[in-house]
Amino acid sequence: MLSWKRTKEEGLRPVRATGRAAMELTGGSIFLVVLLVTIFDVSLIMFGVQVNDRACREACQAAARQTTSEKAMAAARETLAQQKINNQFVENPTLLFDPVNFLYQDGNATVTVTSQCKVKLPVPLICFGPETEGGITFRKRYTLPIESRQSPEK
Repeated sequence: MLSWKRTKEEGLRPVRATGRAAMELTGGSIFLVVLLVTIFDVSLIMFGVQVNDRACREACQAAARQTTSEKAMAAARETLAQQKINNQFVENPTLLFDPVNFLYQDGNATVTVTSQCKVKLPVPLICFGPETEGGITFRKRYTLPIESRQSPEK
């Protein structure tokens, strides 16, 4: 394909078009799409971590205000039930109530709560590995002193 280029000496002269601008535009567009998808995935990950952290902290604070293990478990469940999010990519946080992840220690006067939240990535990132097909699961653990057992300060 020929295009015309104006020069001072010769006037208009034919020049062969190489398509370099089209190749640069295509390469730049592909780079921008990959960058935008990565930014979207990372922002979803950050949102999921923040939601899980807040839910675990509030559940642990509610459990720390109770006097027995059963009441602490019920308070943590009730607090977490209020942490509903309506998002197709970030699941609602859940508490882990097995003996390792939920500890109400009378002798040590502490309560430990663990929560988890799963984030589904719309476009799985290769850098997180093949196990990210179903999503990434984040866990958070908080340990707080039991407030009902603390002695009043004088």
